[in-house]
Amino acid sequence: MHKILALKKTVLIVFGILSVFAVMSLSNLKFSFDFSQFFPEGDPDLVFYNQFIEEFGTDDNFLLVAVENDSTVFNQDFLHRFDALSKEARELPFVTESQSLTTLFYPLKTSFGYTKLPIIHLGDSTKYASDLNKIREDNLYINALIDEKATSLVLALETENKLDYAQSIILLTKVRALLDKHNLKNHHLLGRTYFYEAIVAMQKHEVIVSSIASILLIFIVLLLIYRRILIVLIALFSITIALLLFLGLLSVLGKELNAMAAFYPILMLIVGTSDVIHIVDDYLSKLKTGLTKENALWSTLKEVGTSTLLTSVTTAIGFASLLTSKSSSISDFGLNAALGVLTAFITVIFLTSALILLPKKEYLLPKKEVSTKWPKLLSGINNFTKKSHKPILYISLIFTFACAYGATLIDTNYQIKESLPTNSPIATDFKFFQDNYSGFRPLEVAVMTQGASKISDFEVVKQIERAEQQLKGESPIRNIQSVSTLYKALNKAHNLNKTDYFSLPKDDRTFELYQGDIKKNGS
Repeated sequence: MHKILALKKTVLIVFGILSVFAVMSLSNLKFSFDFSQFFPEGDPDLVFYNQFIEEFGTDDNFLLVAVENDSTVFNQDFLHRFDALSKEARELPFVTESQSLTTLFYPLKTSFGYTKLPIIHLGDSTKYASDLNKIREDNLYINALIDEKATSLVLALETENKLDYAQSIILLTKVRALLDKHNLKNHHLLGRTYFYEAIVAMQKHEVIVSSIASILLIFIVLLLIYRRILIVLIALFSITIALLLFLGLLSVLGKELNAMAAFYPILMLIVGTSDVIHIVDDYLSKLKTGLTKENALWSTLKEVGTSTLLTSVTTAIGFASLLTSKSSSISDFGLNAALGVLTAFITVIFLTSALILLPKKEYLLPKKEVSTKWPKLLSGINNFTKKSHKPILYISLIFTFACAYGATLIDTNYQIKESLPTNSPIATDFKFFQDNYSGFRPLEVAVMTQGASKISDFEVVKQIERAEQQLKGESPIRNIQSVSTLYKALNKAHNLNKTDYFSLPKDDRTFELYQGDIKKNGS
């Protein structure tokens, strides 16, 4: 008993210091955005995907900047401003390539070698109509760098692979500064860096909102249970400190919060509330018997503390079992949740125990006796269960089968737009690219040869071209690029850049000639 009195101030000081350090460390809390976290490790498709990106790079290392003009992009002033944006974007940090219709050219084979023809003649507005007709005839850049109505142009920036959050923010800040500099206000962004910024902001918002909502709900529940505002405040304070210490611990350990981060506040508040109710309820019942505060607390810790410890440990072990999951996101959640459960238990046992010793007994005990209505209701439910156990079992069985059938109707089709905040800037931009361009996620098909065949063999390229022409018939596919595109472009270049010749050469000899041109020009 005397030990409790001696440790009370020490516990409060220690938790005060820990809380200060936790608040200071929150600024270093990391958030992550990586869809691959949800892929099962060791999965054959994931192994192939990792090998693929090692050789070809990731498919999301881009930032698309679409800029709209009122009626048409073929306005000389607009094109010059957009062209300046495209050229200056090459010097942005983490950008490895910058492409747009104002910086790209058609290759043309002449007797002196290859020359370049501009896709858009920036300085000659009289050629704008023919430039647009040519772009539509080729259909190579439609839905990729220009929309079908020619009301917007896209600047495609290739970035370094797997930019982190800080790098993404730097790049986006620079891009927005360039857009403002060239007075290109009506723009839309799409790409990994933009998603990183938006989703991390959304994760932070969800953690804050879920924390506040959970605290308010628990406040109402505890107030209905104890009818004493002081007890409710002590309980909420303890649980909030537990959540704060947990987030601080994750920051110190260098843990990254992913899309499941919004569950942590709810988990902490549920577990913490359960522990608080066990301790406080038993403590109050002992105070009613006439025990002193110190004796009541000591008795509570000996009796209820052990059962609360066992409950917390088994719950933590249950969450820790998720470490067996092949998905790194699920396993991380399990480990973090286990740490959260133990953090909540330690905080409640020490901090809550110290806090409930501070006020006098009369400020904790209810002014009125507890109503007998609630015990009578529970007793009635218990008697009904005993008498009607068979009907309850039958109804439960029917309900189970109904739930099993409902589980088969669950739609597992994942759509990114459903994960974005409604009417947010990123949702608006995402919809713009979905409606006017080829969307966000490219579909990449790996073609592997067998035996001694090579991907650059004429017969192999012809097979790829057949597959490409078949895929073009699928309505969701708006633009296709493959190795055959390069040879078709060269064939067109050798025939005065005529659209009718945007096809593979007819014979092996011409194909080998084009291969020689590719090697000679280092393509």
